[in-house]
Amino acid sequence: MTEGDLILAGAGVGSSGALRNLAGANSLAADLKLGANATAASDAGTLTLANMIASNGHILTLAGARAIMIAKGLDGGFVVTSGAGARTLNSPLNAGFTVSGSGTVNLNGKQKRRHRRRYPRRHRPDHPGGDATKRR
Repeated sequence: MTEGDLILAGAGVGSSGALRNLAGANSLAADLKLGANATAASDAGTLTLANMIASNGHILTLAGARAIMIAKGLDGGFVVTSGAGARTLNSPLNAGFTVSGSGTVNLNGKQKRRHRRRYPRRHRPDHPGGDATKRR
């Protein structure tokens, strides 16, 4: 699926996933938004969520026995992983997460650094002859 927005909400039929990969390597390239707490599951193969996910403050549960990859990150909210499958979460991951079950979680990419102090090169404490007290 590649066009438009997909709003995901709920756990799906029998709590098996509102978005569910039954077989093969499948990718969802549509913009994904959470309308409520939601579950995405992969029973066989790999499910790739290719675009940034707008969580709108909701919880996204990644479930199932196979791999799920969030390729471009999650904006806010919370991620819960369950089941035996591998989960790959690429940055920016501006969300909290909880791991349960026997699966693995791979965090890739750069995490945001906050409150980093920048000095002009000649005033950095680690620069030869530098003095951190001299600032512009």
